[in-house]
Amino acid sequence: MSRSRLIRLVLVFFLAGIVAGELAERSVYAGLFWIVVLSGGFSGAVFAMFMLSGVRRRVPGIGRNVVLFVIIGFIIGCIRSEMVVRYDSYDDIRSWGKYDKKITVEGMISREPDLRSDSQHLVLSVENVTAGGRTAPCYGRLLVKANRYPDYSYGDYLKVTGIVKIPASLEGFDYAAYLAKEGIYATMYSPWIDSGGRRFDGLNLLFSFKDAVARRTADLFSGPAAGLVGGLLLGLRSGVPADMMDDFNRAGLTHILAISGYNITMVIGIVATLAGGCGRRLRVFLTLGAIFFFSLLTGMGASVVRAALMGGLVVTAGFIGRKSAALNILLMSAAIMAQLNPRIILNDISFQLSFLSTLGLILMMPHIEKYTKVFPPFIGEGFGVTLASQVFTIPITLLNFGRFSLISPVSNVIFLPLVPLIMAGSFCALVVSFVLFPLGLLAAAITCVPVGLLFFGVHLIVQIPFSSVDIGWFGLPHLIFYYLSLSILLSTNNRQL
Repeated sequence: MSRSRLIRLVLVFFLAGIVAGELAERSVYAGLFWIVVLSGGFSGAVFAMFMLSGVRRRVPGIGRNVVLFVIIGFIIGCIRSEMVVRYDSYDDIRSWGKYDKKITVEGMISREPDLRSDSQHLVLSVENVTAGGRTAPCYGRLLVKANRYPDYSYGDYLKVTGIVKIPASLEGFDYAAYLAKEGIYATMYSPWIDSGGRRFDGLNLLFSFKDAVARRTADLFSGPAAGLVGGLLLGLRSGVPADMMDDFNRAGLTHILAISGYNITMVIGIVATLAGGCGRRLRVFLTLGAIFFFSLLTGMGASVVRAALMGGLVVTAGFIGRKSAALNILLMSAAIMAQLNPRIILNDISFQLSFLSTLGLILMMPHIEKYTKVFPPFIGEGFGVTLASQVFTIPITLLNFGRFSLISPVSNVIFLPLVPLIMAGSFCALVVSFVLFPLGLLAAAITCVPVGLLFFGVHLIVQIPFSSVDIGWFGLPHLIFYYLSLSILLSTNNRQL
């Protein structure tokens, strides 16, 4: 047993401790929290003694205290989760939700507005509340669901008048937990809004740049093509028609329409291809720079930053050249993210999919590559990446969406090669258009060829009977059984880790 395995085990139990704390909070009997801590710590000690037998002989000075390290990691995770619960219980703006009366809330829009077809969601960092003619300081984040127009931007200072509500579950969906991962514990629907000026910081420039790129994208592309390019480059999905979104969902291709680990993987692949003649160290720096610029282009949202961080860490691990290092770096990045926001592990689907997809690439690709070498490189690699990713993410998809795409591996192999062409072509069109607009239009017209092929092909392939099936019976017990079985299977084939 190496020191690397010990670090990995402590990180895993730290993450397990955060999950235990979150589950204890959701329990009807919140007093069982410390029972969970103690029983989990004891289980961790037993497991560590079993897994790390002989560690003292191989790693002098660690074997004696390894059980203690594991228990401490688990308990620290529990305490970190509990600290968030205790802090959140005193959120001030949430306390106004019990009065059911109109109040005026003042604050700044602290997130990029989420634009919908008929509304916009604004996250307000609250500063003051006025009720009964009296104004008092307040704090917390308020989700304001306003009319689609007029447009608002990050940094706008607003006065919103309405009734504060506590988020409630929607048809089995824990909406309160979904908002809590972003530190939001109160909502206000269709309020009267009065603009009170604008505040400026570095993010204003970033979002202004993104808005300028979005407007130029709309000038270069039209209809569904603009929606696709906006989704690939900027994470904007509002321009994609509902029927086309349903086609992508049935084909298992929705991951290309939202900024995720896949988009970062495409950036890495494009840069690696263009910089193929450069030295290894230079390629790594160029790739990391491209990931950073792509994150800026999309507005540095939380999900983008997480995907970029994981992608950058995997690139760094690849430069180091050790799979065990890649696994440790992935776990370390997850631990850092969970330390900053413990609620993302159970409540953030984007984090779950990014983490599990990357984990699948690290653990399964070496085994899958043995069987895909008989295919041409672009087919074998595409199929292998898709399969490795899906093996780890299928349960999360089923649990949250209840639909499984049977043709997803095939559609990904067929259509994913078009995505780098569309991304590279649309990016070149944007850059050129700021220099010479007619030339940018020409590049956009050329890019529309693979865009049209993608739309036509996806619509055609989903016409196949049973291309996707709805699975409503999949629940948490099935998810736990699946991942336990997968862990046992992989543990016998990854002993070198």
